[in-house]
Amino acid sequence: MDNAIKRIEFIDLLKVIGLIGIMTAHVESPEWALMARAFDVQLMVLISALLARKSYERRLSKGGSAGLYIIQRVLRLAVPTWIFLTFYFCIFAFFKGEHDLTYYLSSYLFSLYGIAYVWIILIYIYAALVIPLYQKIGTGPAVTVSIAVIYVIYELMFRFGVLTDSKLFVNTFYYFIPYAALSFIGYCLPSMTKKTKCIITAASALVFATCALYVRFSTGRFERVSIATFPPRAYYLSYGIFIAFVLYLIFENFDLKIYRCAPVVFISKNSLWIYLWHIFTLAVFNKTFLFDFWYLELLAVFVSATFTTYIQTIVVSFLKKKTSLKILNYL
Repeated sequence: MDNAIKRIEFIDLLKVIGLIGIMTAHVESPEWALMARAFDVQLMVLISALLARKSYERRLSKGGSAGLYIIQRVLRLAVPTWIFLTFYFCIFAFFKGEHDLTYYLSSYLFSLYGIAYVWIILIYIYAALVIPLYQKIGTGPAVTVSIAVIYVIYELMFRFGVLTDSKLFVNTFYYFIPYAALSFIGYCLPSMTKKTKCIITAASALVFATCALYVRFSTGRFERVSIATFPPRAYYLSYGIFIAFVLYLIFENFDLKIYRCAPVVFISKNSLWIYLWHIFTLAVFNKTFLFDFWYLELLAVFVSATFTTYIQTIVVSFLKKKTSLKILNYL
Protein backbone atom coordinates (compact mmCIF):
# COMPACT_ATOMS: atom_id res chain seq x y z
CA MET A 1 0.00 0.00 0.00
CA ASP A 2 1.24 3.47 -0.84
CA ASN A 3 2.48 5.24 2.30
CA ALA A 4 0.54 8.44 1.52
CA ILE A 5 -2.74 6.49 1.23
CA LYS A 6 -2.02 4.63 4.45
CA ARG A 7 -1.27 7.89 6.23
CA ILE A 8 -4.54 9.45 5.10
CA GLU A 9 -6.46 6.37 6.26
CA PHE A 10 -5.17 6.43 9.82
CA ILE A 11 -5.59 10.20 9.93
CA ASP A 12 -9.31 9.60 9.43
CA LEU A 13 -9.36 7.57 12.65
CA LEU A 14 -7.36 10.24 14.48
CA LYS A 15 -9.97 12.82 13.45
CA VAL A 16 -12.74 10.63 14.85
CA ILE A 17 -10.87 10.28 18.14
CA GLY A 18 -10.30 14.03 18.31
CA LEU A 19 -13.96 14.77 17.57
CA ILE A 20 -15.16 12.38 20.29
CA GLY A 21 -12.69 13.96 22.70
CA ILE A 22 -14.08 17.43 22.07
CA MET A 23 -17.62 16.20 22.59
CA THR A 24 -16.55 14.57 25.85
CA ALA A 25 -15.70 18.03 27.17
CA HIS A 26 -19.20 19.26 26.38
CA VAL A 27 -21.15 16.66 28.37
CA GLU A 28 -21.15 16.13 32.15
CA SER A 29 -17.94 14.10 32.16
CA PRO A 30 -15.98 13.13 35.30
CA GLU A 31 -12.65 14.74 36.11
CA TRP A 32 -10.55 11.83 34.84
CA ALA A 33 -12.32 11.88 31.45
CA LEU A 34 -11.90 15.64 31.11
CA MET A 35 -8.18 15.27 31.78
CA ALA A 36 -7.74 12.29 29.48
CA ARG A 37 -9.44 13.98 26.52
CA ALA A 38 -7.53 17.25 26.80
CA PHE A 39 -5.39 16.42 23.75
CA ASP A 40 -8.28 16.65 21.29
CA VAL A 41 -7.99 20.24 20.03
CA GLN A 42 -4.22 19.99 19.70
CA LEU A 43 -4.59 16.75 17.75
CA MET A 44 -7.17 18.29 15.43
CA VAL A 45 -4.98 21.35 14.79
CA LEU A 46 -1.98 19.15 13.97
CA ILE A 47 -4.07 17.12 11.54
CA SER A 48 -5.64 20.25 10.06
CA ALA A 49 -2.20 21.73 9.33
CA LEU A 50 -0.95 18.47 7.85
CA LEU A 51 -3.94 18.16 5.52
CA ALA A 52 -3.90 21.87 4.71
CA ARG A 53 -0.29 21.55 3.56
CA LYS A 54 -1.21 18.73 1.18
CA SER A 55 -4.19 20.71 -0.12
CA TYR A 56 -2.16 23.86 -0.61
CA GLU A 57 0.63 22.03 -2.41
CA ARG A 58 -1.90 20.47 -4.79
CA ARG A 59 -3.36 23.91 -5.49
CA LEU A 60 0.10 25.34 -6.19
CA SER A 61 0.87 22.48 -8.58
CA LYS A 62 -2.27 23.44 -10.52
CA GLY A 63 -1.32 27.11 -10.69
CA GLY A 64 -3.31 28.31 -7.67
CA SER A 65 -2.31 31.24 -5.48
CA ALA A 66 -1.91 31.74 -1.75
CA GLY A 67 -4.59 34.42 -1.66
CA LEU A 68 -7.18 32.24 -3.38
CA TYR A 69 -6.32 29.30 -1.11
CA ILE A 70 -6.82 31.40 2.03
CA ILE A 71 -10.13 32.82 0.80
CA GLN A 72 -11.49 29.41 -0.14
CA ARG A 73 -10.28 27.77 3.06
CA VAL A 74 -11.78 30.48 5.26
CA LEU A 75 -15.09 30.24 3.39
CA ARG A 76 -15.13 26.45 3.77
CA LEU A 77 -14.90 26.91 7.53
CA ALA A 78 -16.89 30.09 8.07
CA VAL A 79 -19.90 29.76 5.76
CA PRO A 80 -21.14 26.39 7.10
CA THR A 81 -20.74 27.70 10.64
CA TRP A 82 -22.65 30.90 9.84
CA ILE A 83 -25.44 28.88 8.24
CA PHE A 84 -25.63 26.64 11.28
CA LEU A 85 -25.55 29.55 13.76
CA THR A 86 -28.39 31.27 11.93
CA PHE A 87 -30.48 28.11 12.14
CA TYR A 88 -29.48 27.51 15.77
CA PHE A 89 -30.27 31.04 16.93
CA CYS A 90 -33.60 31.05 15.13
CA ILE A 91 -34.57 27.88 16.97
CA PHE A 92 -33.15 28.51 20.44
CA ALA A 93 -32.21 32.13 20.92
CA PHE A 94 -33.97 34.78 18.86
CA PHE A 95 -37.44 33.60 19.83
CA LYS A 96 -36.58 33.67 23.52
CA GLY A 97 -34.42 36.81 23.47
CA GLU A 98 -31.89 35.46 25.93
CA HIS A 99 -28.87 37.38 24.59
CA ASP A 100 -27.96 40.82 23.33
CA LEU A 101 -26.64 41.80 19.89
CA THR A 102 -23.01 41.66 21.05
CA TYR A 103 -23.41 37.98 21.89
CA TYR A 104 -24.71 37.17 18.41
CA LEU A 105 -22.03 39.21 16.65
CA SER A 106 -19.33 37.59 18.78
CA SER A 107 -20.68 34.18 17.82
CA TYR A 108 -20.50 34.97 14.11
CA LEU A 109 -16.92 36.17 14.66
CA PHE A 110 -16.11 32.89 16.48
CA SER A 111 -15.20 34.73 19.65
CA LEU A 112 -15.22 33.15 23.11
CA TYR A 113 -17.61 35.94 24.10
CA GLY A 114 -20.34 34.43 21.91
CA ILE A 115 -21.52 30.82 21.81
CA ALA A 116 -18.54 29.04 23.29
CA TYR A 117 -18.52 25.99 21.04
CA VAL A 118 -17.55 27.74 17.79
CA TRP A 119 -14.32 29.36 18.97
CA ILE A 120 -12.47 26.38 17.51
CA ILE A 121 -13.44 27.54 14.01
CA LEU A 122 -11.25 30.59 14.50
CA ILE A 123 -8.39 28.30 15.51
CA TYR A 124 -8.78 26.36 12.26
CA ILE A 125 -8.76 29.65 10.36
CA TYR A 126 -5.54 30.67 12.11
CA ALA A 127 -4.02 27.33 11.13
CA ALA A 128 -5.05 27.86 7.50
CA LEU A 129 -3.59 31.37 7.36
CA VAL A 130 -0.06 30.27 8.24
CA ILE A 131 0.23 27.40 5.75
CA PRO A 132 1.22 29.63 2.76
CA LEU A 133 3.71 31.41 5.04
CA TYR A 134 5.37 28.14 6.07
CA GLN A 135 5.44 27.04 2.43
CA LYS A 136 7.24 30.29 1.62
CA ILE A 137 9.80 30.39 4.43
CA GLY A 138 10.46 26.66 4.69
CA THR A 139 11.03 24.48 7.74
CA GLY A 140 14.77 24.76 8.28
CA PRO A 141 16.55 25.09 11.65
CA ALA A 142 16.52 28.90 11.56
CA VAL A 143 12.75 28.99 11.02
CA THR A 144 12.15 26.39 13.72
CA VAL A 145 14.26 28.30 16.25
CA SER A 146 12.55 31.58 15.33
CA ILE A 147 9.09 30.12 15.90
CA ALA A 148 10.25 28.63 19.21
CA VAL A 149 11.59 32.01 20.33
CA ILE A 150 8.35 33.75 19.36
CA TYR A 151 6.42 31.18 21.39
CA VAL A 152 8.64 31.71 24.44
CA ILE A 153 8.09 35.47 24.15
CA TYR A 154 4.35 34.80 24.03
CA GLU A 155 4.54 32.71 27.22
CA LEU A 156 6.51 35.44 28.99
CA MET A 157 4.09 38.12 27.86
CA PHE A 158 1.16 36.20 29.30
CA ARG A 159 3.07 35.42 32.48
CA PHE A 160 3.69 39.11 33.10
CA GLY A 161 0.24 40.24 31.96
CA VAL A 162 1.28 42.19 28.86
CA LEU A 163 -1.96 43.47 27.25
CA THR A 164 -4.02 40.69 28.85
CA ASP A 165 -6.66 43.29 29.73
CA SER A 166 -7.41 43.85 26.03
CA LYS A 167 -10.16 41.54 24.73
CA LEU A 168 -9.13 42.19 21.13
CA PHE A 169 -5.46 41.42 21.78
CA VAL A 170 -6.25 38.32 23.81
CA ASN A 171 -8.56 36.97 21.10
CA THR A 172 -5.95 37.50 18.40
CA PHE A 173 -2.31 37.43 19.51
CA TYR A 174 -2.80 35.16 22.52
CA TYR A 175 -4.46 32.50 20.37
CA PHE A 176 -2.78 33.04 17.02
CA ILE A 177 0.79 32.58 18.28
CA PRO A 178 0.42 29.25 20.11
CA TYR A 179 -1.83 27.69 17.49
CA ALA A 180 0.38 28.97 14.67
CA ALA A 181 3.32 27.28 16.41
CA LEU A 182 1.29 24.09 16.78
CA SER A 183 0.34 24.31 13.11
CA PHE A 184 4.02 24.51 12.24
CA ILE A 185 4.55 21.14 13.90
CA GLY A 186 1.60 19.71 11.96
CA TYR A 187 2.92 21.24 8.74
CA CYS A 188 6.26 19.51 9.30
CA LEU A 189 4.73 16.11 10.13
CA PRO A 190 4.75 14.64 6.59
CA SER A 191 8.49 15.20 6.25
CA MET A 192 9.47 14.13 9.78
CA THR A 193 11.55 11.02 10.33
CA LYS A 194 10.45 8.51 12.96
CA LYS A 195 13.38 9.62 15.10
CA THR A 196 12.23 13.24 15.00
CA LYS A 197 8.70 12.20 15.96
CA CYS A 198 10.06 10.22 18.90
CA ILE A 199 12.17 13.19 20.02
CA ILE A 200 9.14 15.50 19.91
CA THR A 201 7.10 12.92 21.83
CA ALA A 202 9.74 12.64 24.55
CA ALA A 203 10.33 16.40 24.73
CA SER A 204 6.61 17.20 25.02
CA ALA A 205 6.24 14.53 27.73
CA LEU A 206 9.11 16.13 29.66
CA VAL A 207 7.62 19.62 29.33
CA PHE A 208 4.23 18.33 30.46
CA ALA A 209 5.71 16.54 33.48
CA THR A 210 7.66 19.66 34.44
CA CYS A 211 4.56 21.86 34.14
CA ALA A 212 2.48 19.35 36.13
CA LEU A 213 5.02 19.30 38.96
CA TYR A 214 5.25 23.09 38.96
CA VAL A 215 1.47 23.44 39.17
CA ARG A 216 1.31 20.79 41.88
CA PHE A 217 3.85 22.49 44.12
CA SER A 218 2.72 26.05 43.42
CA THR A 219 -0.98 25.41 44.07
CA GLY A 220 -0.75 22.52 46.52
CA ARG A 221 -2.93 20.26 44.38
CA PHE A 222 -3.05 18.59 41.00
CA GLU A 223 -4.79 20.70 38.36
CA ARG A 224 -6.20 19.61 35.01
CA VAL A 225 -4.50 21.06 31.94
CA SER A 226 -7.69 23.04 31.29
CA ILE A 227 -6.31 25.75 33.58
CA ALA A 228 -3.90 26.57 30.76
CA THR A 229 -6.38 26.33 27.89
CA PHE A 230 -7.70 29.89 27.46
CA PRO A 231 -5.38 31.04 26.05
CA PRO A 232 -3.33 27.87 25.41
CA ARG A 233 -0.03 27.59 27.27
CA ALA A 234 2.72 25.05 27.72
CA TYR A 235 0.95 22.84 30.28
CA TYR A 236 -2.00 22.31 27.95
CA LEU A 237 -0.14 22.28 24.64
CA SER A 238 2.60 19.87 25.75
CA TYR A 239 0.05 17.34 26.99
CA GLY A 240 -1.81 17.48 23.69
CA ILE A 241 1.34 17.19 21.57
CA PHE A 242 2.55 14.24 23.66
CA ILE A 243 -0.69 12.22 23.36
CA ALA A 244 -1.20 13.19 19.70
CA PHE A 245 2.28 12.00 18.73
CA VAL A 246 1.90 8.78 20.71
CA LEU A 247 -1.30 8.03 18.79
CA TYR A 248 0.29 9.07 15.50
CA LEU A 249 3.32 6.81 16.04
CA ILE A 250 1.12 3.86 16.98
CA PHE A 251 -1.36 4.21 14.12
CA GLU A 252 1.18 4.78 11.36
CA ASN A 253 2.83 1.45 12.15
CA PHE A 254 -0.32 -0.64 11.76
CA ASP A 255 -2.57 -1.28 8.80
CA LEU A 256 -5.91 -1.80 10.56
CA LYS A 257 -9.21 -2.51 8.83
CA ILE A 258 -10.86 0.19 10.92
CA TYR A 259 -8.91 2.80 8.90
CA ARG A 260 -11.08 1.90 5.91
CA CYS A 261 -14.30 1.43 7.86
CA ALA A 262 -17.10 3.37 6.10
CA PRO A 263 -18.38 5.11 9.27
CA VAL A 264 -14.84 6.27 10.13
CA VAL A 265 -14.33 7.68 6.63
CA PHE A 266 -17.75 9.36 6.69
CA ILE A 267 -17.18 10.95 10.12
CA SER A 268 -13.74 12.18 9.11
CA LYS A 269 -15.00 13.65 5.83
CA ASN A 270 -17.95 15.37 7.51
CA SER A 271 -16.33 16.23 10.84
CA LEU A 272 -17.19 19.95 10.62
CA TRP A 273 -20.91 19.41 10.22
CA ILE A 274 -20.97 16.62 12.81
CA TYR A 275 -19.32 19.02 15.22
CA LEU A 276 -21.85 21.74 14.42
CA TRP A 277 -24.84 19.41 14.77
CA HIS A 278 -23.55 18.16 18.11
CA ILE A 279 -24.07 21.73 19.41
CA PHE A 280 -27.71 21.56 18.39
CA THR A 281 -28.07 18.05 19.80
CA LEU A 282 -26.61 19.14 23.13
CA ALA A 283 -29.12 21.97 23.36
CA VAL A 284 -32.01 19.63 22.61
CA PHE A 285 -30.88 17.01 25.11
CA ASN A 286 -30.28 19.59 27.82
CA LYS A 287 -33.89 20.70 27.49
CA THR A 288 -35.57 17.33 27.05
CA PHE A 289 -33.44 14.49 28.48
CA LEU A 290 -31.62 13.73 31.70
CA PHE A 291 -28.86 11.12 31.44
CA ASP A 292 -27.79 9.14 34.48
CA PHE A 293 -24.41 8.34 32.95
CA TRP A 294 -22.15 10.75 31.10
CA TYR A 295 -21.02 8.18 28.56
CA LEU A 296 -24.62 7.54 27.53
CA GLU A 297 -25.08 11.25 26.91
CA LEU A 298 -21.85 11.32 24.92
CA LEU A 299 -22.96 8.35 22.83
CA ALA A 300 -26.38 9.89 22.24
CA VAL A 301 -24.90 13.24 21.19
CA PHE A 302 -22.32 11.64 18.90
CA VAL A 303 -24.74 9.25 17.22
CA SER A 304 -27.45 11.91 16.83
CA ALA A 305 -25.07 14.46 15.32
CA THR A 306 -23.62 11.86 12.95
CA PHE A 307 -27.06 10.62 11.88
CA THR A 308 -28.29 14.19 11.31
CA THR A 309 -25.24 14.86 9.15
CA TYR A 310 -25.88 11.67 7.21
CA ILE A 311 -29.45 12.76 6.47
CA GLN A 312 -28.12 16.18 5.49
CA THR A 313 -25.70 14.67 2.97
CA ILE A 314 -28.54 12.70 1.37
CA VAL A 315 -30.77 15.77 1.10
CA VAL A 316 -27.97 17.96 -0.23
CA SER A 317 -27.00 15.32 -2.79
CA PHE A 318 -30.61 15.20 -3.98
CA LEU A 319 -30.86 19.00 -4.19
CA LYS A 320 -27.63 19.24 -6.17
CA LYS A 321 -29.22 17.09 -8.85
CA LYS A 322 -32.19 19.46 -9.03
CA THR A 323 -30.48 22.84 -8.75
CA SER A 324 -27.11 24.54 -9.14
CA LEU A 325 -27.26 26.73 -6.01
CA LYS A 326 -23.68 27.41 -4.92
CA ILE A 327 -24.69 27.54 -1.25
CA LEU A 328 -25.20 23.76 -1.41
CA ASN A 329 -21.43 23.35 -1.71
CA TYR A 330 -21.14 24.51 1.90
CA LEU A 331 -23.74 22.11 3.28
